[in-house]
Amino acid sequence: MTAIGIIPARYASTRFPGKVLAPIAGQPMVHHVYAAALRCRKLSAVLIATESPKVAAELARLGDRVVLTAADHASGSDRVAEAARPLEADLVLNIQGDEPQLDPAIIDGLVEFMESHPEYPLGTVGSTEIPAGGRENPSLVKVLADGYRALAFYRHLPAELPAGELLRHVGLYAFRRSFLEEFTAQGPSEAEKEHSLEQLRALDMGAAIGVLSTGYIGVAIDTPADLQKLAAVWQPADPAGLS
Repeated sequence: MTAIGIIPARYASTRFPGKVLAPIAGQPMVHHVYAAALRCRKLSAVLIATESPKVAAELARLGDRVVLTAADHASGSDRVAEAARPLEADLVLNIQGDEPQLDPAIIDGLVEFMESHPEYPLGTVGSTEIPAGGRENPSLVKVLADGYRALAFYRHLPAELPAGELLRHVGLYAFRRSFLEEFTAQGPSEAEKEHSLEQLRALDMGAAIGVLSTGYIGVAIDTPADLQKLAAVWQPADPAGLS
């Protein structure tokens, strides 16, 4: 199975404009994600997809592979789909650009999970590590799983949580090529628009989403405060990002 990784890097982030270029150890945040993805054994290609010439120029200067996409995509996966169309791949991974601590082994593990579970047109990752206050934090997305299958995704947990294992959702998706095209042709669902969670579109389509459970402790960067907190405790092993 051929797999490629695409990192959507929208400059016009609502909560943290320009966060993909926010510096960590002297390099843009998304560059650290790109460097991690390059270390994956299971990806035949990695590229960054952005609507911003500014982002494209900055990352190309660092040697990253970047493509410009339309500015009006409804979600990161829609941007990924545009970037993926000219490329050959059985599996297309949407790797979020705001997860600078993401372990390449998790990306490889998701590819292997999809190879072993052909019943899922879409796979994602959940972490058993939910930080203090995470259950109540709407910025931290939760996934309820029954075995390997996602039952629901939440920003706000319901008063009575259905049976299942509650995990912290990790921003990583693996689409089978045919389902990615079906997904993007569908357009955003009402639940997706209401909760700003693109994975709800797949559930509303009746698609089964597989969940790979890990103990990953890194978190997504949603605000400048998140970035400051991360910079105080984490330094990448290779600040240059590509050696």
